[in-house]
Order: sequence, then C-alpha cells, then structure tokens
Amino acid sequence: MPFFLEYDTGRERLDILTEKSAKYERLYAMSTWAWPVLFHLPSARREANLHHRLTGTTPRAVIATTTADLRAATGASLAEQVWQLIGVGSGRRRLIDLPYTDTHHGQEFPTRTAPGPHGPAS
Repeated sequence: MPFFLEYDTGRERLDILTEKSAKYERLYAMSTWAWPVLFHLPSARREANLHHRLTGTTPRAVIATTTADLRAATGASLAEQVWQLIGVGSGRRRLIDLPYTDTHHGQEFPTRTAPGPHGPAS
C-alpha cells in the first residue's frame, strides 16, 4: 500500500505540520490518486494538538496519526491498529485498512491471476 510518511520529532512548530497537511491537500487536488499521509508523532499530547488544529478543515486527503508513546506502550508495529484518522471520530485502524486511491496502480503493478487447473493463467 502506498503512503506518505511525516516522521515528526517534535522540533517543528505545529503550524508547520498543518502547513504540510495543506501541501498534501494541493498535491491530492492535482493528481488522480490519493495516498494516505501518515504523521508519526512523539507523544499523545502532540497528536491531540495536531488533531485539534486540523478539526473542521475537512481534508479530502486521508490524514492519519500515531505516536511513539502508543507504540512503545503496546509494542505495536506501524502496520498494526495504531492509526487515527483526522476528522473521523475515535478509534484506530491498521495501516492496510486506511483508504487510498491509486487510479494507475492496477496498470503499473498488475496482479497475477492464480494458475487454473490447466496451467498458468494468461
């Protein structure tokens, strides 16, 4: 699954992170695909503050967050149910369950059909 990752160390001001989300919105508007934008933040407090700043912005791009605190406490990997979507209430999702659109994915990375009973599929 394709995605963009912003690994936040907590050294940038939150307004810089909100500006980054706006830039991903512009990228989304100019393309035929929408990959999730993932913000890995150092703490639950910083995550809550970012969610608060982005509340009411109704992003068209999928923006999800997780924290180093959460991952350390649970021992979860980034693939597990640690991602919280901006503007979609509470609850966390697995990486594979985040929505995305990639209109050329099927053509650039074709999936192979399983061999049938009479040999490989063509």
